[in-house]
Amino acid sequence: MAIKTNLQKHNAIDTSKEESGVWHDFAGDVKLRIRRLSSKISQNARKDAEKPYAAQLRLKEVSSEVYDSILVQQLARGVIADWEGVTDEDGKDIPYSGDVAAEVIAGPEMKDFRLEVLNLSM
Repeated sequence: MAIKTNLQKHNAIDTSKEESGVWHDFAGDVKLRIRRLSSKISQNARKDAEKPYAAQLRLKEVSSEVYDSILVQQLARGVIADWEGVTDEDGKDIPYSGDVAAEVIAGPEMKDFRLEVLNLSM
């Protein structure tokens, strides 16, 4: 029998939210639903992102640019589950998709944002 304490009462995770994600607020009235990095969906996105680089990864001859690309794909397709408030230059809503998310977060100017999403996913 497991001991039940106030630690579980106040700190236990809701495992269903690991896969479905939790909404987080960002600047500019943007909200992202973020899954846990260790979720099955995120891990599958990571595996898919690594496939084109399998030989390099096996030989441990991977550039930092490749690692960044893999992380972008995992975040865009596995960690970010949805968004609200992401708009184009004209203020028109951009629906979430993994492809669009990857394009939006890929640039070097989005590095801090990627790190914030990564931190929230952990």
